[in-house]
Amino acid sequence: MCLTENLNTSFELLRKRHPFAGLNITEQERIEIVKALGGHVTKWYKCSKGHIYGIGECGQAMKLSVCPECKEEIGGSNHQLVNTSSAANEMTLGVPMRQLDSFDAVW
Repeated sequence: MCLTENLNTSFELLRKRHPFAGLNITEQERIEIVKALGGHVTKWYKCSKGHIYGIGECGQAMKLSVCPECKEEIGGSNHQLVNTSSAANEMTLGVPMRQLDSFDAVW
């Protein structure tokens, strides 16, 4: 077995046994969450403490809110995310996402 195959096997075992990206959920749970929310959440973010939240419709921040875990301000306004939040791209890694086409009406 070559080095690349050994590393791939080791990483796959690590992913299966370890919570995904520090989210304290397994990779399977993460995938199920993203799939279950489907078109309702179009972009994922996290507060500075790492708590994940999602924004629907266009995926851009349009209102301020409070993180239910730590009470930090999250969201934003006029498509500007508060500076204490950042993209949580780890939520959608490897998950097929529904893509809006030009004929979808988004309310």
